[in-house]
Amino acid sequence: MVSSLTDLDFADDIVMLSDLHDIIQHMTDDFNTNAVKIGLHIGCEKTKAMFVGEPPTTPFLVGSNLLQSVENF
Repeated sequence: MVSSLTDLDFADDIVMLSDLHDIIQHMTDDFNTNAVKIGLHIGCEKTKAMFVGEPPTTPFLVGSNLLQSVENF
């Protein structure tokens, strides 16, 4: 599986879209792994997850950190 970031306007403004929870989690894991390699980290306290429709049964994680779900940005 190859995933790519398609909207990378700013380092602090990244949108990942998918209709499958597993794909978003995989993209998040890949992004986190590659960010760490160059000395960056995802600020979990600032990072939010938003769902359209039914939310997934498992939460999104960055490493072992749970991401907060929100209804709007």
